[in-house]
Amino acid sequence: MKINPPANRHLILLQYVFFISAILYFGRTLFVPLSFAVLISCFLYPVCVWLEKHKLKRMGAVLTSIFALTILFSFLVVLMISQLKGFFNEWPELQSKLLNSVEEVSRGDDCGDHSRWIDLGIFGYDFVYPFFGDTQTGGRPHTFIKNAGRDFRG
Repeated sequence: MKINPPANRHLILLQYVFFISAILYFGRTLFVPLSFAVLISCFLYPVCVWLEKHKLKRMGAVLTSIFALTILFSFLVVLMISQLKGFFNEWPELQSKLLNSVEEVSRGDDCGDHSRWIDLGIFGYDFVYPFFGDTQTGGRPHTFIKNAGRDFRG
């Protein structure tokens, strides 16, 4: 006896996708921490196995690997905080440089040698991008967008 597949199998597939999406959406408060726990356990399992092979009992291996992971995360947090402190200490200087650069670009002072630029004239705008190593701009690439005033309707 041959069983024929239902004619509306695409609707059944759509129904499964909808229900799985709804379960994942409403269960995110459970599934997100659970997925992180599974990920961390997958990383720590080989470490625990190695520690058990080197004459450490299972509880000692688990505690040692969790402690090592905690130390690693603490180191990363301290490193990130020190980098943010350095950034905030340098922010006034960076802000003034950024404002000076924006003023130069808006005035058009730092345009360089126009003969080495590529004009791509798309949709009424000129997208101009210089080649790298331009001596006028000190080797810095710049992108300037200006209205070309062209009519592309014909």
